[in-house]
Amino acid sequence: MKKAPENLAAKIMLASIQIILIPVAVNKYFLKEAFQSWGLDENTGRALRGILSGLVLSPLLCVWFYKTLYREKLAELDSGNVIRGITRGVFLASLVLLPVIFVFRLAGIISNIEYVQPEQFWYGLAMILVLAGTEELFFRGILYKIIEARYSWPVAVVVTAVLFTAAHLTNDNFSEMSILSVVAGSVILGLLFTLGKSLWMPFAFHFTWNMTQVVFGLPVSGLSLFPGSALFKVSMTGPELLTGGDFGLENSLPVILMLLGISLITAIRIRNFPGNTA
Repeated sequence: MKKAPENLAAKIMLASIQIILIPVAVNKYFLKEAFQSWGLDENTGRALRGILSGLVLSPLLCVWFYKTLYREKLAELDSGNVIRGITRGVFLASLVLLPVIFVFRLAGIISNIEYVQPEQFWYGLAMILVLAGTEELFFRGILYKIIEARYSWPVAVVVTAVLFTAAHLTNDNFSEMSILSVVAGSVILGLLFTLGKSLWMPFAFHFTWNMTQVVFGLPVSGLSLFPGSALFKVSMTGPELLTGGDFGLENSLPVILMLLGISLITAIRIRNFPGNTA
């Protein structure tokens, strides 16, 4: 990637307008009115609008942004990396959360897991796809790449982790432990992006991370997202240091430690790759 222009703040602002604000405006002022006139129910309309604005329009604008600013294509969305990136991202997120849930069940921290009939599983699935996709497109696809071009990948990982955490400060039930939790989550996403040179792996990790907690009826970063999409009702007791409290399982110390461990291994792999320098 070519060196970004000196005024990084201006370029990031321009990218924010194109990749975030324009799709949001199209969603709110054009698609919403159009879909309402078609008689769609609220959730169906919201999901379809999110997909069109967040998973179609935003990536197209992102590709256009890099083509006009850097005269190059956004290789990180190359379709050749889709299967490998998604497979690895899903595996790594599952590797952290599912063993913790299993061990907590054996230890009695999770006292009961009860299957429930979801009201609208598809709705939560679609919205988590949109949320994970747009966040990764902006934080890794835009901010990371601009910062890395000017400085280095470690700086890009750290700065995007700080900004990603700042974006979650207003979430419900945010605590001191949540700072470490969100930073650890963002660091692994940045490292996966660095390792694979693709958005598909961090996107799949991010989606699986959030969707797993939705499926088990747990809070996601302090928010009770799409409760009608839960497949299970989980009863959890124990110290907040273990359970994560109202912020969610991602706030659990064992989960954070696992994230930091995987981050360390991933960082070592990146440093050992030929041509990768800090």
